[in-house]
Amino acid sequence: LEEIPRYGSRHGQLLFKQVWVTSELFHEFMGRHTGRIVLLSATYPPLPVLCRQLGIDIDDVEGGQIYDVPTTFDPEKAPVYLWPVASLSYANMETETPKIINAIKKILKRHPGQRGVIHCTSYALGQKIASGVNSPRLITHTSETRQEVISGFTDEHSTKYADDAVLVSPSAERGLDLRENLCRFIVITKGPFKSLNDKVVNARLYSSGEVGKLWYESDMMCTCEQDAGRGVRSKNDTCTIYILDQKVEDLFLKKPSLWSKNFREQVDVWSKNELLDN
Repeated sequence: LEEIPRYGSRHGQLLFKQVWVTSELFHEFMGRHTGRIVLLSATYPPLPVLCRQLGIDIDDVEGGQIYDVPTTFDPEKAPVYLWPVASLSYANMETETPKIINAIKKILKRHPGQRGVIHCTSYALGQKIASGVNSPRLITHTSETRQEVISGFTDEHSTKYADDAVLVSPSAERGLDLRENLCRFIVITKGPFKSLNDKVVNARLYSSGEVGKLWYESDMMCTCEQDAGRGVRSKNDTCTIYILDQKVEDLFLKKPSLWSKNFREQVDVWSKNELLDN
C-alpha cells in the first residue's frame, strides 16, 4: 500500500492505494463470482504485466497467451508516421518544444480544411504549443472547461468550431468518438509516460523488478495506441497519425511487440512519410 496525502477540500485526509491488485482482491471481487472470465481490449500490455495488474496467476490464463484477433480495418487508411523531431523530457522541454512546434506547423499545412487532434501530456505543454504555433485553428481548454470544449468539438451538428479546428488536449486519449470528418489527423507530441511524481507509479516502476519496468513502458505504448484510435472509428474511416517523440520510436524499435500486431501494420508505411523527405 502507498499512503497518499489529500489536498484541497480533502486536506488532512489520507488515501491508501494498492501498488498492485493482489490475488486475494481479485478472488474477492471477481474470481469467486464465476468460473471463467473473458477480457476484451484493443490494447493489452504483455501477459506478465496484465496478470500482475489483475492479481491473476499466469498459469491460470487459458492457453498461456493473449489471443490477437485480426482487424477488419485497412492499415493504409490510418498510417502511423514515426517522425522523431524531438526527445522531450522535463530537463530539456525549453530546447525541444520549439522543434515540436515547427513540426506541427508543417502538419497543419498538410491538412488544410481538416479537423485534427494534438495530444499533449500536460496543460503547460499544450499552452506552449498553442502559443508557438499561433494559429486560429487551435483550440485549447483547462480542466474546468474540458467538458464544454470537447462536447462542442465532438458534436458533428455544432457550428461552435470551424471545419478545420484542431483540438489541443492532455486528456483526450479515451472515450472520444471522432469519426470521419470530426478528425482526419492526430499528432502525438510526447510519449505519454505516467508521472513519476505519482507514488504508485514510482513504487511499481522501482520496486517490482523487470515487470515494473515492462509495465511502465507498455502503458505508454498502449496509451499511444489509444491516442491514435480516436480518429479511426470504422473500417471505412481515414486518419493520419504523427508521433513526434524520439523516445517512442526508440522503444518501438527496441520492443515492437509492445504495440499490437494490427497497429504495427499501420507503422510499416512510415517510410513513405513525405515530411521526412522535406
